[in-house]
Amino acid sequence: MGGTASALADLRREIDEIDRSVHDLLMRRASVVEATAAAKAEADAGAGGDAPPQIVYPAREAEILRRLGARHRGRLPLPTVVQIWREIMAASVNLQRRMHVGVVESSAGRVLPTARDHFGVTVSTRPFATAAALLEAVATAPDLIGLLPFPDSRDGEAPWWLHLASGAGGAPRVVARLPFLKRNGGDALAVGAFDPGVSGADASLFVVETRAPLAARPTGLRILARAARGARAAALVEIDAAADRESLRMAAAGEDAEVRHVGGYAVQLAA
Repeated sequence: MGGTASALADLRREIDEIDRSVHDLLMRRASVVEATAAAKAEADAGAGGDAPPQIVYPAREAEILRRLGARHRGRLPLPTVVQIWREIMAASVNLQRRMHVGVVESSAGRVLPTARDHFGVTVSTRPFATAAALLEAVATAPDLIGLLPFPDSRDGEAPWWLHLASGAGGAPRVVARLPFLKRNGGDALAVGAFDPGVSGADASLFVVETRAPLAARPTGLRILARAARGARAAALVEIDAAADRESLRMAAAGEDAEVRHVGGYAVQLAA
């Protein structure tokens, strides 16, 4: 018994030592994040820019999580590892500038759990009465990201994604699909007024309007949702970023067809 107790005490001391090392690395990481933020601010000032610096980089975050997923071994569940790093990255964002997540009141119950999982347990949320009001605010507030339920054809006659196809130069765009670790159902789309970047495995989104409903024929083209827009048929289309976008235009070929790019995101990590 004495040997077992001694071995257990040694293992607990080792766990305590690991905890201290992990904590030291977290504090070191926070210091590097703050130094990075200061360097970016200095570079922006030197370039004469007056716009607030971008603080969310979905492509960079996707690359980090993919690397972790590729090297992960052992019985510790991958979702646990991803959630730990999501909290770390969310805290890093808020060290630089407080970020807020806007949600539509009618869909808050569907997206708030995803918001907490992705943006951290201390996420600051702002309610909006309508999707149009949320998207208008996102277009003018660099520290605000909108989070909306993943579209489908049951969204009604005027689904929120149609607002992205306004053609306005400052219109917000889809920047991420959440959660990044793929699960069955419950997805949401994050919308922001910035370029999400390229992660190496990405999908692009388009709103296509045609006289007749669009048929998904080309390889790599997926119709996510449909809606009527007056006398025209609208479709939200996802296409692999590596695919030839001309295939989308060919699919939409026809009189008076309109194709508008409305964003994209890093492809989710498979659990």
